[in-house]
Amino acid sequence: MSCSVVSEEHISCLITTAIYGPIDTEKANKLGRFHRLTFGQPREKLELHNAFKLGRLMLEANVKSVQIHDGSSAHDDNSIYESYKFPLSPVPAGNARRFTVVQALKALQCYEYQCDTLLDMPVVGGVVCEESLVATVKNVIEDLRRNLIQVLPGYEEAKWEL
Repeated sequence: MSCSVVSEEHISCLITTAIYGPIDTEKANKLGRFHRLTFGQPREKLELHNAFKLGRLMLEANVKSVQIHDGSSAHDDNSIYESYKFPLSPVPAGNARRFTVVQALKALQCYEYQCDTLLDMPVVGGVVCEESLVATVKNVIEDLRRNLIQVLPGYEEAKWEL
């Protein structure tokens, strides 16, 4: 398994999609089907003004996962994730573009894969990761995945039970 740090754009696009909903489904926002995510300790509702906090947490988790995987401290420089800036814009544009539902699911899977070492083993080789960081990232991944699945084409029309 290889492990790498995803780009800031990758994280920003996931966050923008989490805030505004996927670009290819209008019903996500109009019908209130795309639920707002919460993150951190204490829990905060993800909104444009605090998106950079989630971005930093996601980048930190990714960097620490690579560090654990590589068995090195090459990524031990906090400035890597502390310098993350979410591209503020009232309307998604530029680096803050949104994904389609399917692209968001794939990008989320990529991010989760790159953080897998951290998410499975929060303490490895002397590298201690805060439990809250691991819990926050796991919750965001699961909440975003759940939201995305619910706006997949045909999901609403599918039978709930047989």
